[in-house]
Amino acid sequence: MVLGVMIFFSSYTIKTNMFSQFSSSLLPRTVAILMFILGGLEVLVSWRAERTGNPAISKKAIMQVCISIISMLVYALSIDVVGFIIMTTLLMFVQMLIISNWKYKKSVSYLIISASSSVAFYYLFSQVFYLMLPQGILG
Repeated sequence: MVLGVMIFFSSYTIKTNMFSQFSSSLLPRTVAILMFILGGLEVLVSWRAERTGNPAISKKAIMQVCISIISMLVYALSIDVVGFIIMTTLLMFVQMLIISNWKYKKSVSYLIISASSSVAFYYLFSQVFYLMLPQGILG
């Protein structure tokens, strides 16, 4: 929740593009609001689970969160070099595997969904919102 608040207020420092009707800060603010809401729901669920005696956090869940954080750090550090489409595809694929508890049977469909979503996002942000995204090795 704190991170969501920090991102929301940090988004006021983003320079806006004069050619687009949407501001460059729209996505960070939307993500920040969603982070705050989901964080609040997580606190509520954890609080309820603690009252009933069932711990809401297991060692497996902690490991999943750590892998998610590491994959996001790798994404942030390498997106400029590798490019938006490739890194976003990889990040989405890894996150889908984490969420599905590493079910490799559906990994081909996860890869197709990740790749098509990344291309769609790239088109949306570059052609509709006129935002520059890192092209990396594809550029």
